[in-house]
Amino acid sequence: MLPGNLIRDELIRREPSLSNRVIEARRSRLSAPVRYTTEASILIPCFNGERYLKQCLETLFTTKGVSFETIIVDNASTDNSLEIARSYPPVTVIANGRNVGFPVAINQGASLAKGEFLVILNQDTEVEPNWLLELITVLRENPKVAICGPKILDSRNRATVQQLGVLVDRFGFAIYIQNLNQVRSEVFMVSGAAMVIRHDVFKTLGGFDEDYFIFEDDLDLCWRARLAGYKVMVDSSSIVFHKGGSAVEGGFPEKGQFKTSLTRRYFSERNTLQTLLKNYETANIMKRVPPYIGMNLAEIALFVLSGQINGTIAYVRSFYYNIVRFRKTWQKHVEIGRIRAISDRKLSAVQDPRNLKIQAFLRWGVPTFEGKGPRPAFSPGRYTRNSS
Repeated sequence: MLPGNLIRDELIRREPSLSNRVIEARRSRLSAPVRYTTEASILIPCFNGERYLKQCLETLFTTKGVSFETIIVDNASTDNSLEIARSYPPVTVIANGRNVGFPVAINQGASLAKGEFLVILNQDTEVEPNWLLELITVLRENPKVAICGPKILDSRNRATVQQLGVLVDRFGFAIYIQNLNQVRSEVFMVSGAAMVIRHDVFKTLGGFDEDYFIFEDDLDLCWRARLAGYKVMVDSSSIVFHKGGSAVEGGFPEKGQFKTSLTRRYFSERNTLQTLLKNYETANIMKRVPPYIGMNLAEIALFVLSGQINGTIAYVRSFYYNIVRFRKTWQKHVEIGRIRAISDRKLSAVQDPRNLKIQAFLRWGVPTFEGKGPRPAFSPGRYTRNSS
């Protein structure tokens, strides 16, 4: 079951002089003017990625047609990930003293980045030589496109399309797109497993929301980019291979059944609800959040009926998190309103009109839980920069 002290750890009052100093320093660097010295900065967050990192870097350094720097942020790995990262001289390494999560790690890397474009890349990916050139070409040719993602293939079965962008419905539920009729297509969002975003837009948006820790941070970032008036696209001529589930178990359908983990489910539901509260106009929060909660309560009932009582814990705790943190979330809602350039009505044109959670249930049935997943550490610790 989900670790009993998960919420307690998350809500523990941190020593303010350290946490505020670290967070404000990073925000200051994110908002400071940048003199670009390379085309792209590739940011790779790493947590116990020893099995994948070497192959990721070996293929990354075959990238053609784009000048880039590579920044790896290690989240206190207990394997040899840090040693592998430091063994590649072109790589800048940030070594965290604890696992600070995906969004913080990316923001740390971005605060040092000198590229015109920021590239977010998972540790369990491999790339083809022209992957980055194709994505940056899309952004250069389309000034209103802020984020672009590649075709992502399953690294375990390289003929299988894992995703071509992501469908998102009105309730924030997401399903991978696996077929597109065009090489380039506008989508609601692309996965944080592999995406390129304009550096200046990333700074305008304030980077990733560091309260997310893991999962749905990419949904939130793409949503905020759209609210600011930008588009998100996918280019299927750019190829990236991705395993998935290297940090937390589950997340992909297998043999007609959707397998997940309690940790994955907790963060996904917690952060989806947070995204709705942050990013919808106030009137639409009243329209979308009650049905969202109702669907989750129905899902809890299905878990109980199927004998997966432990599954209810992840949902109850996701609700509790958002209740306790509502005031902070609402402050973000107000801040996002200041950068809003389009209405929710206009945004709905790129949202899927179906209920994608119901679609998923009809296709794969009630999710099954496997494993406990890692127990994350929630409070940002000190980190050091090491340029190998």
